[in-house]
Amino acid sequence: MAPTVNSSVQAKLGSANTQASVLGTWPAYETVRNSPVETGAYFTDADNKSRKRVAVIGHQVLTDLWGEDAAPDQAIGQKVRLGSVSFTVTGVLPDKGATGFGNANSQVLIPLGTYLQRFSRTNSAGGEPTVSSVYLQAVSADDLTALQADVTDLLSTRHDQTDPDNLDFQVQNQADSLASLSSVTGTLTLLVGAIAGISLLVGGIGIMNIMLVSVTERTREIGVRKALGAKPRDILTQFLVEASLLSIGGGVIGMLLGVGVAYLGNLAGIAPVFSATPMIVAFLFSALVGVFFGYYPAARAARLDPVDSLRYE
Repeated sequence: MAPTVNSSVQAKLGSANTQASVLGTWPAYETVRNSPVETGAYFTDADNKSRKRVAVIGHQVLTDLWGEDAAPDQAIGQKVRLGSVSFTVTGVLPDKGATGFGNANSQVLIPLGTYLQRFSRTNSAGGEPTVSSVYLQAVSADDLTALQADVTDLLSTRHDQTDPDNLDFQVQNQADSLASLSSVTGTLTLLVGAIAGISLLVGGIGIMNIMLVSVTERTREIGVRKALGAKPRDILTQFLVEASLLSIGGGVIGMLLGVGVAYLGNLAGIAPVFSATPMIVAFLFSALVGVFFGYYPAARAARLDPVDSLRYE
């Protein structure tokens, strides 16, 4: 288990500074939260008991204070000021990317004892300092529900809480949180899929209408081709290729716009990640839309009578 408490402070190194989230915890945080260091080492139980001023910094803190090209081992042993207190860096966390719930790269981990002494000598009510949350790791995922029930019963007894619907604490199961997140993302996927389906339908109908107009305007051309020996399958193939080129052109423009918008995300601090597979699937699907919606106009052109077509005005 790993209790935690955190606050936002200014981290300084010489003239460089950045806003960081200082988190006081135990060395077990590394295992419980699956957060190993990239370079260096975590503080120890002895550091926590003796309230040593040591810290493990996040990747963003490293780049903000030492520069974009700084190597992780460059910070080991160096002193950083957190607020008005100087700390020695013992480890650097790897780049964790954007989590969507706060920036894990801006964290600075310090011993809980040190935090309570230096940053939280009293709580908001003026009493003894307290932690804000406690993380526990179960033996396996199958034990999470039972562990959650045991912890709830224990805290209910300790807090003298008898009403399960009116507790002064929360016990959250990571599996439940994951299920809720999966439900939300599943709903968003269906919503985006529905919007994409409607867009494809509208685009496909547009292609079909354009091709029907094209067949009507080129009736005499079709008659001339048939009079010169073109077979119905030749006419069918010609108009299917034209419909496919329309949809493929739209697909290429769409992908270029998507890539452009993704790169604009860099301005908002969101790094785009491109994968060839979905882009290829999208490209092929756009071509199939052209074939599907272009078949009826192409078949109609292939069935035209050459004599009537030549007489068409």
